[in-house]
Amino acid sequence: MSNMMDMLLAADVKGLERPSSEKEIKRLSDVLGSPFILELEALTVDEFSDIQKGAIKMKKNAKLEEIDTEAVQIQSIIMATKNVDFGAEASERD
Repeated sequence: MSNMMDMLLAADVKGLERPSSEKEIKRLSDVLGSPFILELEALTVDEFSDIQKGAIKMKKNAKLEEIDTEAVQIQSIIMATKNVDFGAEASERD
């Protein structure tokens, strides 16, 4: 088992391709009248860690106040979606 762990730790993961897929959001396709398809790509550990850190609220005494699980879910979808620039779309509406 430790041999496998050593191999994984020594591996150069920079060259690995992240898993990706397309997912149709059927409810939106039905409402919009055309396919609403998101291109999704797996998040890296660092990306997901950043999302989690942004969802943690601490009290002044450095104790955990709350973890906003809804924010984790929403940000995960936004960061994993590759064919929609959510920031650009929001700024165009303003």
